[in-house]
Amino acid sequence: MTFLSSWATAEEARAYLRGEQQKIDDRIAGGRRFVTAARRDGRKTVHEVTCPHARRYVDLDEALDYHIRNGSITLEYMIRHGLLPSSDGCRLMTRDEVELLTSYRKCLACAPDTLHQRKDFTPQLDVYRNQTKMMNSEQIGRHIYPLEGHYEGGRIVAITHTFKHTDITTDAGETLTFGHGSHVMLRAAKWTPPELTKENN
Repeated sequence: MTFLSSWATAEEARAYLRGEQQKIDDRIAGGRRFVTAARRDGRKTVHEVTCPHARRYVDLDEALDYHIRNGSITLEYMIRHGLLPSSDGCRLMTRDEVELLTSYRKCLACAPDTLHQRKDFTPQLDVYRNQTKMMNSEQIGRHIYPLEGHYEGGRIVAITHTFKHTDITTDAGETLTFGHGSHVMLRAAKWTPPELTKENN
């Protein structure tokens, strides 16, 4: 990115913007015909570079006018505070790069040529937190995560509740005792102890 002095004139700022615009135009000419815009929830909307909703991302004059209109600030203020739009802020992508995103939705106005209308491959959490007094046979076979200096962790083979505490026995032969206000971290994937598998067969 070309450096622009915070004391540059409006003329110098416009020349700077023309140079940055040329970089964007060159990238589009090179095959980057999609632009992504971040939504408030952090996900991305994919537009064609010709989409009117993406204009302020690919046209720096439009971006400048947009910021001045919506921020009630002047060009001089933007120069002084380093707020001028640049080619670095334009998230241009090829189609292959778009499909590498873990999640996106495509703009309904320009309907870009992407594989998905809405893509959301957010992985499910592998580990969850459980209060010991609420544990039951459903947790047998799950992995209890170790707590350094307290217990080693392992597969749960037995759970016993008393009036004051909960005892959890692991496949390592360790019996862990927790007060009823305690929580432990468990793996979501369940494992069936061999003796139970034999009984079921």
